[in-house]
Amino acid sequence: MKDKRIIKAAGILITFFLTGMMNTVLAVVTPLMNTQAGVSLLNMGLAVSVMSASRLILVIPAGILADKWSKPWVLRIGVFVIILGGILSGFAPFGFLFYLAMVLFGGGHAFMDGAANGLITDLYPEKPGSVLNLLHMFFGLGGMIGPLAFGLILNRYENWQYPFLFIGLTGLIIFLFIPKLRYEKAEAAGGIPEKKKSGMPLSALSGPLLYLCFMLFVMVGGTNTFKSFTNTFFEYHYLVTPMVASTALALINGGVTLGRLVWSMTAEKLGYNRILAFSFAGTLITGIGTLMSPSALYGMIFSFLIGIFMSPFSPISIAIGGLMLPDKKGALTGLFTVCASLGSMIFPALCGYIADQSGSVQYAMLILPLMTILPMILFFGKARRRLAEEIAADKLRSSIK
Repeated sequence: MKDKRIIKAAGILITFFLTGMMNTVLAVVTPLMNTQAGVSLLNMGLAVSVMSASRLILVIPAGILADKWSKPWVLRIGVFVIILGGILSGFAPFGFLFYLAMVLFGGGHAFMDGAANGLITDLYPEKPGSVLNLLHMFFGLGGMIGPLAFGLILNRYENWQYPFLFIGLTGLIIFLFIPKLRYEKAEAAGGIPEKKKSGMPLSALSGPLLYLCFMLFVMVGGTNTFKSFTNTFFEYHYLVTPMVASTALALINGGVTLGRLVWSMTAEKLGYNRILAFSFAGTLITGIGTLMSPSALYGMIFSFLIGIFMSPFSPISIAIGGLMLPDKKGALTGLFTVCASLGSMIFPALCGYIADQSGSVQYAMLILPLMTILPMILFFGKARRRLAEEIAADKLRSSIK
């Protein structure tokens, strides 16, 4: 029985590895598309925005479909849609069809997101937290290995479409593996029946929760944009090869993966507010350090560090929100995802526009770590105290219960 569960879990984990790879491909190919195909940085930023918008629009319907119909089939549909996106972007010239491929990438990610989280906890209802961390760690592994693989392909063939075809081929291999796996619902396996979801009234949006929404909008949107233009910055500013630039992006994602592991083990001991304080200061310093370093080597060191410092914003926000509204965790997660996705839609296009107008990717990307200053000022003002009061009150209520 344990062996069967491990095999089934492997089928789910590799799908998140695929999404991790897919989410880095635009960052890697942007410099070559800019020089080889003449695509402006604004249009490349818009491509990132289109992918984020597609995921934002479809993530909630995909989750509902997975719950009401079949999680395994929704997962398969997600992989199949990503295969189509990889093939389309791998053969189509830049234009409408390319943007359509980005819609498919975002939609495939949404379907896989909506199904995989539920499937993995259905398989292991006794330890949902551990398996969800493992699932998202595979996303991080894809984000590390993807840029390295794409960088090797670009170094060898110098064709911006080949990394997209590589995603399609990888997705096809995974798709052929998934149908062999059958998943049982948690109820059939003796797990806990799912509770009916309830909405979250607007009255529940207190000051601290609104601050968390704003923080995720700025910090997650800003850091995702930073990653989207990392390759372009390293190639244009430090004059390195695509492989070296891709290593910088892999180091950021490696820092995120390691950071989430470290922060998850120290969160309760250090405290959520202290981790947020470290993260704000660290993201600002290492972000500027990456962009102002005297050499690519120092830039890469800072890239790894910024990954560590940017990693806890989403999980810490979800943890604090769950303490404040324990019976609305699903609605809160959806709300936080929307806020983060909105930032990931707006900032890439803005960064691309500034880079085109100023002629400097460095100046455009400097705006992103500097954006940290506003939520950081709010945090060290009233927000930190209000969050501390909410966390203390919720822990007291839990102890009374």
